[in-house]
Amino acid sequence: MTPVDGTTEPWPDMDASLAAEVGAALCRLIGAEGSPYWKLGATDVATQTRLGVPGPLFAPLDPASVRRDVVAATLDRSTMIAPRFEPEIGVMSVDGVIFASPCVEIADCRFSGWRLPPWGVVADATLQGEMLFGPPVAPQDDVEVTVRFDGREVGRGHGTWRDAVARLDLLPQEASAALVATGSLTSLFDCEPGVWTFDFGPLGVLTVSVV
Repeated sequence: MTPVDGTTEPWPDMDASLAAEVGAALCRLIGAEGSPYWKLGATDVATQTRLGVPGPLFAPLDPASVRRDVVAATLDRSTMIAPRFEPEIGVMSVDGVIFASPCVEIADCRFSGWRLPPWGVVADATLQGEMLFGPPVAPQDDVEVTVRFDGREVGRGHGTWRDAVARLDLLPQEASAALVATGSLTSLFDCEPGVWTFDFGPLGVLTVSVV
């Protein structure tokens, strides 16, 4: 894939309406329209400010980019542009019963160098790359994730099950979402080659080998 230079026309003049049209077209192009898998993003004010958006974001996910029941996975960097990791709480609905799932988003940006123009995150369908969901488990009130790279701790994050479930109300009413990634628990991590471990405690552990 060849990234787009977001500093050249027409991108610097893009407004919210045009970005939504571009994002919807991208979702159709990658096969995400009508997907049972969804993602939420920019769920905190700091991220909204950084991305230049007024509130949380959402988008359907390309089913081909979603891996379920993951315990260990391999990421080939050559298949993406500039991938970054985001650990999240997954919410899964099975026959009306809600389960938790450890989740790692592999976000990617189609704008060169992650230099997003105004509303670029919307035009880029909320930076879709891949989404890894672990096996479903019983929810825990508090969720903490510890991120390790080649055995060395590089970050921690915290969230609550209550907040994760409440964010489902942000999805459009027509969304038939069976599995949702509810927003990052940490800052983003560049997907450097090596072994990454995302330890969600009682929710489980996801290990990703980057090559």
